[in-house]
Amino acid sequence: MGPGHEKYVTGAIESVVGQSFRNWEIVLANDTGTPLNFEQFPFIKEIYCGKNGAGHARNRGVEAATGTFVLFLDADDYLDPNAIKNMLQTFVDTQGDRYIYGDYCVVDGNHIREIQTADYDPMIFLNDPSLGNGVTVLMPKEWFLKVGGFDEAMPTFEDVDFFSRCAIIGLWGQRTPVVTFYYRLNTGSRRPNEKEREKYHQIVVENNKDYITGVKKMGSCCGGKNSTFLMEAKRMLNPDADWPQKPVIEGDGLVRMQFIGETIGAISYTVHGHTYRGGNNAIDRYANALPADVEALEMTGKWQRVASHVVAQTPAEIKVSEPVPVPVKSDAELQVEAAAKLEAAKAEFAAQEPEPVIEKAPAVTRQATHEVNKRGRKKNA
Repeated sequence: MGPGHEKYVTGAIESVVGQSFRNWEIVLANDTGTPLNFEQFPFIKEIYCGKNGAGHARNRGVEAATGTFVLFLDADDYLDPNAIKNMLQTFVDTQGDRYIYGDYCVVDGNHIREIQTADYDPMIFLNDPSLGNGVTVLMPKEWFLKVGGFDEAMPTFEDVDFFSRCAIIGLWGQRTPVVTFYYRLNTGSRRPNEKEREKYHQIVVENNKDYITGVKKMGSCCGGKNSTFLMEAKRMLNPDADWPQKPVIEGDGLVRMQFIGETIGAISYTVHGHTYRGGNNAIDRYANALPADVEALEMTGKWQRVASHVVAQTPAEIKVSEPVPVPVKSDAELQVEAAAKLEAAKAEFAAQEPEPVIEKAPAVTRQATHEVNKRGRKKNA
């Protein structure tokens, strides 16, 4: 909040309070040179910045912010009621690759007109800054810090300089085709005149002339590719959803993941500082992920766990018991033992084998024998 914005700041605060998306915090960077009283808004975190310029104030505000994402709003502007929700949704729709900006309305007294911003072009800030996105963007705080924040030495065009540096390292923007904020004309005391604007535009051009002329190559989109931010945005939009649980793994192991996206060439996915390459080809289809990174990879919609597959990081140590010495027996002891085993085997066999049944033939008398022999002779005669 700069000088001359004091009477408008309540409208900016209330536009955040009235958001359809409810998970936000307000960090108010007070750059008016005068401490102010916000007792009616006890939830605000006010950072007193003296009177050192918009770039300095925004940098201090980001440092104090605790959320994953930051969204800049000048104190004399105000948000559309669905701004944060729409911008987060666009961030998700673009797979967390880009910062998000939208259309806006110009408020001039009682007149309001809608302005459609141009689709993103990395060179637009150098060629014609008036066509580029404004400072009201949504991006991960980590990206802002990576670029280095706003140049605090620039009294104007610090936003053009910042977004030029974003483009150079491959952090590009994405337009969401809805109104995200309302921009008030002719408010405050820091509006630069045309001469100042041209002066600092030329400074930005001079700082980046090697990229304009092609001597140096700009980073390719997109510098994001961080599924941690994508997962967080999805959670923020739908906090009550049944999100996948983290895998339970015994010991220190890696989880086998399969890339299920349609992209044939390998793409890098960074989670908690760890990079995984995935592609729909024989080489990049599978990757071993740290357990803490699995949920974030799944949330991209491009990876899934291979069922019941855990890859050990280090082989488990196998402990071998000491051999137990076997006592040596004498020959006499061995003979006694063998005889006892033989007798036991015989007894066991006898108990299992049934007694044989012997049928006795009837007794034969001498007379009967004579009769048989006689009949036999007759038969042979």
